[in-house]
Amino acid sequence: MTKDIFASLVSRRSIAKVTDQPVSRSLVERVIEAGTFAPTHKRTDPWRFVVFEGDGRQKLADAMVEGYKQSNRDFSAEKLEKIAQKPFRAPVIVMVWCAVGRGKKNPPPWEDYAAVAACLQNMSLAAHGFGLGSIWRSGSLTHFPQVQALCQSGDDSFNLEMGDQIMGLLYIGHPDCNYPEPNRFPNPAQVNWLDG
Repeated sequence: MTKDIFASLVSRRSIAKVTDQPVSRSLVERVIEAGTFAPTHKRTDPWRFVVFEGDGRQKLADAMVEGYKQSNRDFSAEKLEKIAQKPFRAPVIVMVWCAVGRGKKNPPPWEDYAAVAACLQNMSLAAHGFGLGSIWRSGSLTHFPQVQALCQSGDDSFNLEMGDQIMGLLYIGHPDCNYPEPNRFPNPAQVNWLDG
């Protein structure tokens, strides 16, 4: 491994504070392309992408709000407004979902999920390499049928019965220099060496 690759791996951070400055479509395409070079068992290429930018982020906001309203009996106007603003925290959001069992030979579903997680990590590293900030978000909002209904990629559509899953929303933007970069102090790796 070259020093440059190692430096990128250890210097990448989850950047939650980004500016409103647009991110070029060509850069977003490169970030997605980097994702598709993740390892995948039996070459199922299970990753699918939906990009929200500009006014398109409103579709995601509407789906999140409607899903929350349908899933919760008690909610306040303040809570709905907070949810409605989530997609506007970055100029670009890439929703990455896993299409399970679409290959000619299919491994167990967990291997497709693992491949898409690796895809998201590649995308985070690529964004960092291009000088962009990104943060990988998931959580209960991705389980709402209204949000899952937005998963249309090429000829493929989200199919819960097949095991499809939204693996994350990658928020991408130019880092806001008014906020310090987060520190990271990882714990030492727990390793059992068997050498004899």
